[in-house]
Amino acid sequence: MKDIVTKYKDIIEDCELLLGDNNNLKNMSYNDIDKICNYVIVDIYKQSAELTIIALVNIYIKAMIVEANADYDILKEYVQEFLYYDGTTSSYRYIRAKLKEIKEIMEQGIDDKYLYENYEDVADVLEGFLEILEAKYDKMKINLRKNYY
Repeated sequence: MKDIVTKYKDIIEDCELLLGDNNNLKNMSYNDIDKICNYVIVDIYKQSAELTIIALVNIYIKAMIVEANADYDILKEYVQEFLYYDGTTSSYRYIRAKLKEIKEIMEQGIDDKYLYENYEDVADVLEGFLEILEAKYDKMKINLRKNYY
């Protein structure tokens, strides 16, 4: 089990290194970000669908906050598709934790009005991701909000 956790952490770190810091991400071209997404979707998916979802959610959050040169609609669509087909209760818990983290940052206060709006947009999209999973599990008579809130 420890080997799996270590491997997952290494893959997530690889994705973070590919994205770089906020300045690097902001200066990346659309094609660079697309290549990273393709790496996640093709190579990481072979390891784990769950890990793919985690990586794509993180890419989306980071790209939105720093206003990277990315097609946000496509990034959002990637996450939505993976959530619909491969999302689990673990995905739900992870996204809920990220949403909580984003809301805590917003509550602490962000001086930059535009940056605050970016965080607000990310929170709205994360809530939409949660709704996808809630609808999926509602069909199975499982209330995620009640069980994992």
